[in-house]
This record gives sequence, C-alpha cells and structure tokens, in this order.
Amino acid sequence: MKERVFELHRVLKDTGSFYLHCDWHTSHYLKAMFDSIFGYNNFRNEIVWHYDIGNAPEKDFKRKHDILLRYSKSNNYLLNF
Repeated sequence: MKERVFELHRVLKDTGSFYLHCDWHTSHYLKAMFDSIFGYNNFRNEIVWHYDIGNAPEKDFKRKHDILLRYSKSNNYLLNF
C-alpha cells in the first residue's frame, strides 16, 4: 500500500484531494502512513459512514461504520460540492 500512496502523492495535482475508504481494522494504521507521506497538516477530515445492516454481536458493540480519510496535497486544495 505504501508504494501506491507514494505514487498517488506524486501524480496528484497541488489542488487535488484524496479520499480513502477503510474500515475500523485499519483506519488508524493508514492514517499514520498517510500523515507521513502527505504531511500531518494536509489531513483535512475523517468522515464516518454509518450504516445499519446485519446483526449486533452478542458480546460486543455494533461495528456499523466505515471511515473515509480525506487528505490534500497542499493548502491550495479545491473542494467542489
């Protein structure tokens, strides 16, 4: 994954942003890796995608969300809605 992120950073325009969709297993590891490549200050947002599918575990809390991490290459990023 690290080689792909380096390549992504290389080809992304200075005005570009990147969204990474991941689950709770890996989001913290991937955030640390992206911070080291894109820079801590280029982390823009963590978006929690909540869904309600399936059953709750018998001995645990529900894990009914995924994480989207948003990074930009620079402070000159564009955000179009």
